[in-house]
Amino acid sequence: MYPSAKHHICREAKEENIMKIQNIKTEVKKAFTPAHLKKAAAIAALIGIISAGGAYYHQQQAQAHSIAQKQARSEMIAAQASQRGIVLIDQAQVQSIAAEAIGKSESDLNFRTVQLEMKKHDDRHDKHRDDKHERKQDRREHDREDLPAAPNRPRAPMDNAAVQQDFRPIYKVKCYAGKVEYELRIDAVTGEVLTSKVDVDDDIF
Repeated sequence: MYPSAKHHICREAKEENIMKIQNIKTEVKKAFTPAHLKKAAAIAALIGIISAGGAYYHQQQAQAHSIAQKQARSEMIAAQASQRGIVLIDQAQVQSIAAEAIGKSESDLNFRTVQLEMKKHDDRHDKHRDDKHERKQDRREHDREDLPAAPNRPRAPMDNAAVQQDFRPIYKVKCYAGKVEYELRIDAVTGEVLTSKVDVDDDIF
């Protein structure tokens, strides 16, 4: 091949590459026009709003479900107390007791939660109580063996406190004063403050 012909072919190839690059640039400019960019930004914003709305909806649903569950549990405990003839203090009394325990007036407190729940048993305390009861029962049976048989007598009624010892309804109270969070557990029968704790919540709005 002559040098002139070879040079001509190289120049044509170079020009062809330049044309391809220019075509690519033109297509890119068409795709990323200001109008297209605005449309893409609007679509992205819409997707973000929809996603945030979906998350907020699910959060609200979960909160509503939790509130309904706690309300149903409170109503069930109150009904069981009524069936047992146990009188529970009401919410107004609970709030007054909580405010007095905290050392503030009720008007200074924002009550978020006042709900009934069952007191959780201390397993170690229960085991100690059961062992003590068994030892006492063994002593009674041993003493009974040395005594003559006594005539049958009607049994004395069982102590109501003993009957109800496994039914211990309490109020869980959560309230705020500014950013300070108070959480208390109050005996729903006696009004005794069983536990209390204080925390500072920076996320309260």
